[in-house]
Amino acid sequence: MEARQIYPYLENLIRLGFLERRVSLFGTSKKGIYLIKDHIFDFWFNFVSANKEAIERENSSLTPNPEALAMYFAKKFELFAEKELLPTLLPQSRLTGRWWHKTEEIDILAVNEPENSITFLECKWRILTRSAAENFLKALREKASIVQWQNETRTETFGLLARKIEGKKALREKGYLAFDLEDFEKALS
Repeated sequence: MEARQIYPYLENLIRLGFLERRVSLFGTSKKGIYLIKDHIFDFWFNFVSANKEAIERENSSLTPNPEALAMYFAKKFELFAEKELLPTLLPQSRLTGRWWHKTEEIDILAVNEPENSITFLECKWRILTRSAAENFLKALREKASIVQWQNETRTETFGLLARKIEGKKALREKGYLAFDLEDFEKALS
């Protein structure tokens, strides 16, 4: 099917709430991606569809691939963090989203335009040791230099959102944001 022919179908799926089109924050609207927005369909296409025959045969030994399951949870964690946690953690940020350019990507950017500040966040659905957390933050700082927004005058903040972060208190003392599930429970209650 030619690309032009598929657009009406994509637009209908967006209108019905099954898909969403996302573009990189500060990127061109021509280079967007389509995501399955409906959680049931997303789960179906990730796990059920590929194993449909085994499920229908009631194969009791069918277990999900741990790597695929971890990737699925990581993707859902990023979306949850952006949509649900970020408004609580950084309420002053009105412009949020994912950023990508060529081979580089940052999970979440949170921009506070009146204060000319930007927060760069990486989401990791895993337990991070202190050294792993510091490595992710170092890489995040390098990627942040590519982001084109008020580069000369902006105030930058860097952080991690993870399932668990060891040594998060020390990271916070260095000026980083570090939040894990324990913090999210407190913030949401």
